[in-house]
Amino acid sequence: MIRTDVKRLFVDIKDSIADAAKVIQTQPEKIALVVDEENNLLGSVTDALIRTALLAGRAVSDPLSFCMYETPDFDFIDRPEDHYRNIMEEYKIYQLPLMDQDNKIKGIAYLEPEWKGDKHHPLVVIMAGGLGTRLSPLTDSIPKPMVEISGKPLLEHIIMRFKSCGFREFSLSVNYMADVIENHFGDGSKYGIKVDYIHEEKRMGTAGSLSLINVDSERPIFVTNGDVVTGLDYEAMMTFHTKRKGDATIGVNTYAQQIQYGVVSLEHHKVTKIEEKPIHKFLANSGNYIVQGKCLPYLPQNEFFDMPNLLNLLAQNNKHVMAYPLHEYWQDVGNLRDLEKARKSFSDLQSSLVKK
Repeated sequence: MIRTDVKRLFVDIKDSIADAAKVIQTQPEKIALVVDEENNLLGSVTDALIRTALLAGRAVSDPLSFCMYETPDFDFIDRPEDHYRNIMEEYKIYQLPLMDQDNKIKGIAYLEPEWKGDKHHPLVVIMAGGLGTRLSPLTDSIPKPMVEISGKPLLEHIIMRFKSCGFREFSLSVNYMADVIENHFGDGSKYGIKVDYIHEEKRMGTAGSLSLINVDSERPIFVTNGDVVTGLDYEAMMTFHTKRKGDATIGVNTYAQQIQYGVVSLEHHKVTKIEEKPIHKFLANSGNYIVQGKCLPYLPQNEFFDMPNLLNLLAQNNKHVMAYPLHEYWQDVGNLRDLEKARKSFSDLQSSLVKK
């Protein structure tokens, strides 16, 4: 596809990584173009470049120069669309800036990610069987994923967010008050998607119910929890996973914890450094995973098993397990206080998401 209304993709070299991320998340081309005052192309920023910078320790408040590709591929405007498509398919790129003869950027050619096609289209599995005891009394009559946020069940918001990112097939893993969820979503036809159900006869953890499904070995499975409000770009995470030919990918949040004391470092009883109230940063599990169908044989059959156990097994067996860092809003709805926080933030979150 070719678009010529490219000014909405422009960012300034003085902008932050967060500024580029906002453009990428809110525009279908999934790229930010760094230009000068005369629309000369200085570089490009993609979702993958931002995530790589975050893993390297950069913050979204840092200048975008830390994640900018300074020599992006480009072509010239007014050539046949097939010409651009052939180039992008040959070189495995999804975006191609288009220039005029004065080297001013005039358009963008882009491809939809291959995973959106019919071959090995991802299956989204949402864990929706929890008791939600910490949300009582709300969960005395409904399952936790059906708690309302902004007038709709949380689970419906999650599913529609996935749909807006190009996913269309869902399996809901249900147990507690499963009939409430099944009666609401049915087969998914009223939402323009396909929905079926994995019935947990016992508690099976965040991965155990995957042993109950039958998928092609090359089909990716996007696994997420049914109690999380997030602005995560599911499309970008899936593209990251497939482009790098991962066996599994885990979405991670950066978590910072400040030690409330001066930390003393020693070497054979000798003090080498005293650091006052240091801040330690960790990568924390966000509850979003992608695994290939060929990974499911590592699961025990019909037993309790969590996703971290599966990822550890894959890593121990030299499988390609990757981390995808999140910079987007993320809120676990585990108790009444967290639910209230999610409700207050939801309208702002919705206004910031891609409209497709």
